[in-house]
Amino acid sequence: MSTLVETSPTGGKFSKYKIPTGVRIICDKAFKECRNLTEVTIPPTVNFIGEQAFADCSSLDTIDLPESLVYIGNGAFDFNGDNNHISRMVLPPSIELIDGNPFSHNCKITSKSSKYVVVDDVLYSSDMTRLLSYCNQKDTFSIPRGVKVIGKEAFRGSNLKSINFPSTIEVIECNAFEGNNFPVLKLPVSLKSISKHAFSWCGIGCLEITSMISFLDEKKERLKYLYPGTECNLLKVPHNSINYFKELFSGQEIYTIIDEDFVFENNMFLNKDKTELISLFVQGTNIDYYIPNGVLRIRDNALLHICGWEGIIHIPKSLKQISKKIFGNSVDNFDGDLFVPKGMIEEYYTIFPELRNHIFEEKAE
Repeated sequence: MSTLVETSPTGGKFSKYKIPTGVRIICDKAFKECRNLTEVTIPPTVNFIGEQAFADCSSLDTIDLPESLVYIGNGAFDFNGDNNHISRMVLPPSIELIDGNPFSHNCKITSKSSKYVVVDDVLYSSDMTRLLSYCNQKDTFSIPRGVKVIGKEAFRGSNLKSINFPSTIEVIECNAFEGNNFPVLKLPVSLKSISKHAFSWCGIGCLEITSMISFLDEKKERLKYLYPGTECNLLKVPHNSINYFKELFSGQEIYTIIDEDFVFENNMFLNKDKTELISLFVQGTNIDYYIPNGVLRIRDNALLHICGWEGIIHIPKSLKQISKKIFGNSVDNFDGDLFVPKGMIEEYYTIFPELRNHIFEEKAE
């Protein structure tokens, strides 16, 4: 026997498994979804572990990788377990090639390989120019200067809220940030290439593009790097370039493009002097949003992204300008409530007759 093939789709019932001596290859998805598996023994003959070989083995703690191991495939140890469940692994000196990101964010990795280095639970190539796997538990991270490539699925499911790019970043590969949520995401000027789906299944409050990034025009790819499943409230573009980006991103799920400076606080995007609400960034449900007193206007589409959400929006007394288009083209999908200043409830009934059962008067000023 030289190859260990895929286990049953249910993952089997075993909790411990000893791979026979002589096996050289653990195939793609061989142990995938073996959630009862707590211990696996890999013999010193194995030199290849395929893609997702142990994916979703959420009960595994420690795997001793053999000194014979040369290759590890993408997602091989993406255990996808509880955040408090830490799995530990040591990359042996024999490792020659790692494809994509083999690890889940709650793995603790040590490297004895001359090809790869681990710094603060982040796996890099030995020359620190490629970032392969983010296993740090922090939700804020600054990529070290000198890193040029963010590898395939490098930050997959890392629960990041903030990422800072250095001016050396040139390439972001496919699905690099899949499944994270960023209130503000600022792409670096140095970026030369970005693969589609780099930010798939992300929530992005404001995507900030600081220059006329030419690669966005190539092959009419447009915003495919954001898809599938990505929502983006705002696109912040260089001054005097709104029309260019409107044409470039036409038909995409970005509803507001701005070229002005903004303030982000309490999950709200406001203009620089805080007199206008540009957009809300929704995180979770059943949250109260208090629009600050001093806001004079709520812009069209500002509340578009809360449709289907059951929180409460508190309208300030200072508000002077509001239209039905704050919810986009329709208010039908708004499931939350509006709390308006005393004495103004009839005025809001007139503006939003469809929301009559969702509009209430504030009890205290």
